[in-house]
Amino acid sequence: RRAAAGGTSCWATLPAATSISARGYFLIAGPGYLASNYGGLTPDYSSPTGTSLTGTSESVVLISSSGSCTGSSNVVDTLSY
Repeated sequence: RRAAAGGTSCWATLPAATSISARGYFLIAGPGYLASNYGGLTPDYSSPTGTSLTGTSESVVLISSSGSCTGSSNVVDTLSY
């Protein structure tokens, strides 16, 4: 997660063999996630550290295994809102 103010945090390190297909999705859930609140969707990965998105000028960044969660290199994909 990267905030507009420049702060970063690492939510999840996915298992080494993880693959996300083109135009696919990968649901990462925090400790408070309840599938029953989201139509029964089961997360692909549960992050023990949580996902506190505030909804104001943040980005979720997918970084390859050779990158760093606090750096800007090796970005594979992003989602900003």
